[in-house]
Amino acid sequence: MKGLFFSSLLVGTSFALPTSEANTDTVEVSLSNIKPIFTDAKLSTRDIRGKMEGRSFADPTLIYGEGSWKAYGTSNGHNIPYATAQDGFNFTYVGDALKKRPSWATTAGLWAPDVVKLSDGSYVLYFSGVHKDGKRCIGAATSKTSAGGFEPYDKALVCDHENGGVIDAAGFFDGKDRWLTWKVDGNGLGGATTCKGGSAPTGPKYKPTPLKVQKMTADGLSVVGSPTTIWDNRDNNPNAPKKFASGETYDDDGVTENPALYKSKEGKFFLFYSSHCYANSKYHTEYAYADAVTGPFKWGGVLIATGSKNNEKYKAIGPGGFDIDPNGKNVVFHGRQGSSTASRITFSGTVEIEGTKVTL
Repeated sequence: MKGLFFSSLLVGTSFALPTSEANTDTVEVSLSNIKPIFTDAKLSTRDIRGKMEGRSFADPTLIYGEGSWKAYGTSNGHNIPYATAQDGFNFTYVGDALKKRPSWATTAGLWAPDVVKLSDGSYVLYFSGVHKDGKRCIGAATSKTSAGGFEPYDKALVCDHENGGVIDAAGFFDGKDRWLTWKVDGNGLGGATTCKGGSAPTGPKYKPTPLKVQKMTADGLSVVGSPTTIWDNRDNNPNAPKKFASGETYDDDGVTENPALYKSKEGKFFLFYSSHCYANSKYHTEYAYADAVTGPFKWGGVLIATGSKNNEKYKAIGPGGFDIDPNGKNVVFHGRQGSSTASRITFSGTVEIEGTKVTL
């Protein structure tokens, strides 16, 4: 496969904060150098979340190891597909990062991987798979290298069958402790969100989709204590905005997902996440920030969305699934091109974070 050899510097506009929650802090965040990571990926035309046309590399994550960048994505004919790049932008598709499925999981696709490097130099791969009990759980696999060969751990790390299962796992190291964050997949129960045929996140069928975090053991293979909810959709979150400065009502369709954590050099904790239904053009990436990994998090803004000025070059529809490398610079996210039913492809870019006022 050929990598992509053109790029664009995309610096953009700021999304206005809600009038009732004007941000008086001083953090600067800018997203630039956005580009697709490859143009001719010969992958399966069936994405695990639905039939797609063309290329597919969704729910991406990236990490630097053994002299090159690695990007991993949701199942699309492989357990966990991955690609490599020397520069973090022009990726070449390689193959499968996971040797085999875990014994606790069915043959259904594995979603939204994340890879972390431990202090001993080994790696842990997180993902969600369908448990034989019927709902998605978070699993893990280990390897001495980031270049594939991951062996699955023999048991699921986190399950929550009663509330819809758990997906979108991401590991995080704050300099002292390891943490795991994830989404409770409430809309997987058929709640009345736009992903499930509803018009609003209300009524007896609606189930919330909180983002949670929990401390882990040093080996990244077990959670410790109890999880903490750090974010939720608008109707269940007192820290979420209600209106933008324009007067437009803030709306997330009752879905928040794809959490990714980062700690800035100033000690601020940033939570990046997706909002709205993944199959909708309203799907986009937002962020919040806090003084502690367990919150409380304050809403910061919209980082990138369909039609936003910093998205004019490639016109990514529904940009979400955002992940940030521990270096605080390199990022990836997915989006669709042409229509909201097209295949999700991955884009790379760089982000700048300064202080505590976040603008794009």
